[in-house]
Amino acid sequence: MTTYVNGIPVPTIEIEGYRIALQANGDGTYTPVIASSGGTTLATGTPGATAPSSAVQIAGSDGTDLRTIATDTLGDVIIRPAAPKTGLWTQLAINCSNSGANIIIPGVTGQTVRVMRMFFVNSNSSTSTNVTIQDTGSLSFTGSFLMLSGGSFNGIDSNGEPLFTSEVGQGIQLNQTAAVQLSGAVWYTQS
Repeated sequence: MTTYVNGIPVPTIEIEGYRIALQANGDGTYTPVIASSGGTTLATGTPGATAPSSAVQIAGSDGTDLRTIATDTLGDVIIRPAAPKTGLWTQLAINCSNSGANIIIPGVTGQTVRVMRMFFVNSNSSTSTNVTIQDTGSLSFTGSFLMLSGGSFNGIDSNGEPLFTSEVGQGIQLNQTAAVQLSGAVWYTQS
């Protein structure tokens, strides 16, 4: 696709009805231009500058999948996730100390749990345990792994995809072989 800026053709991509192009400045640099599909210029950018009030955020119809368009100090256009104004994930503390299955997110009939992030540590000063992450129907997401005293699990996913997804109606649990204190947090969606 090509957009014409001041009568000059410039390479363009289109996202959600907005055209994004790079306009040559004549000195070997380029300025990003955001236009409506009708060709009206909505915003232009200078490398490293703050976005103007007319800048466009592109989002999914449900408020997720937010993206902003920015330029780095070299003038390269980057499209990256934007921070939503409200959290889309629910956070719960992980606080379990019994051997066996420890439910950390209860299941809800007809709903699926999607774990987005999870972090926990073995707080026991001398005892190790084997841990398996499961849904409450005992579907295992991981094999049994050894958590040494003071060891941690750090499931921080940065690409927006869930780490684990339960079966419908099931929650999430940590199944451990020893009665040691596991402490941390889990971030999830449930629908």
